[in-house]
Amino acid sequence: MFLKMVWRNVWRNKRRSWIIICAVIVGLAGMLFSLAFTEGMMRQTLVNALGTHVAHLEIHKKGFENKKVINLSIQEPGKVIQAVAEEPGVIAYSPRVVSSGLISSSESSSGISIIGVDPHKEPGVTIIKESVIQGGYLDEEGTYQVLMGQGLAQKLKVDLGDKIVLMAQDLTGDIGSGAYRVKGIFKTASPEFDKYMVYLNLKDSQKLLSLGNRISEVAILIDTPRDPAAVQKSLLAQLDSEEYEVLNWKEIMPIMVSQIEFFDEMMYVFFLVVCIAMGFGIVNTLLMAIMERIREFGIMMSLGVRPRKIFQLVVAESVLLCFSGLVLGNLFTYLLVLYAGRKGFDLSIFSKSLEAFGIGHLIYPRLTLSMVLIGAVTVLGMGVFASLYPGYKAARSRPVEALRHI
Repeated sequence: MFLKMVWRNVWRNKRRSWIIICAVIVGLAGMLFSLAFTEGMMRQTLVNALGTHVAHLEIHKKGFENKKVINLSIQEPGKVIQAVAEEPGVIAYSPRVVSSGLISSSESSSGISIIGVDPHKEPGVTIIKESVIQGGYLDEEGTYQVLMGQGLAQKLKVDLGDKIVLMAQDLTGDIGSGAYRVKGIFKTASPEFDKYMVYLNLKDSQKLLSLGNRISEVAILIDTPRDPAAVQKSLLAQLDSEEYEVLNWKEIMPIMVSQIEFFDEMMYVFFLVVCIAMGFGIVNTLLMAIMERIREFGIMMSLGVRPRKIFQLVVAESVLLCFSGLVLGNLFTYLLVLYAGRKGFDLSIFSKSLEAFGIGHLIYPRLTLSMVLIGAVTVLGMGVFASLYPGYKAARSRPVEALRHI
């Protein structure tokens, strides 16, 4: 009986009810889509960063991540690679040599990061092979070939097949150098990355730096990138923790983690502001409805209905209106994100600004279950909170005065 009365009261004035419902739909859809858009943008930034160079996990000689010196290289790579290959959570891995150096062409020179990779294993970890826009990827047996970013190629004024010279301090402390041919040019979402990264065959990099069979790191992709702790702990247990360090992407990129957390906090503040604005609108509409029903409440109380029941009636009506808006708002948001997730938002007009953050011009919004649950709790909580004062006002009406109300 109570629910039936609530339902009838809600739809007594359809126009007013639909105004509240539409306000909830628009506010909820705006909030959820903003969160989905931000989630998609941050996810793309993270995927681009992980896909270009930083993997889910990296194994180094202890202290290498902080100093990046060639002396801190892994002397027994076979032992480390075997432990990685036997770990169940590992999807792919790639041994690397990492060093800083100087690249020179006939036109110019530049400081760079030299990355020696296994051409067969590296494509399973990064997207560099798919990012090649001119020429081809490194040959597995090919020697004296390099792969460089488009920005660096433009700075050095080199093209495919041109000769460049690499120089870097080797393991003995001398300067190692070698002449190489440009095999391919790649372009990623980050122009800064493309300006200083040079890839060459792992064996060539070991020869350049007089490393023998040593490597700098093993980059690893795992099946649980959001929670790498289990695999990280397992690998560390198999290796000597005094000699090696196993770092996850959160430890390697703390600035990226802080950036994601900052955007999350900002979006939830925006969420709260919009909810407060919607709440005031609902309070105003409910107060108008109550003023029209003062006489009705007076009759109900004169018939023995307790003020508490009046209060519960107003709260239930508010929650029902917000729930209706919640269902329709979630449906509208889902369809909007589904469409945008397939087509993507083309922000080419802001491409230069986006590239500075390593973001592509196409953004694909991503709606998560946690966003929907937070939206549901917020909207329903707002419905209850917004009805407290109107419900209190209705419950405090005096029957004699209410019956005289016009």
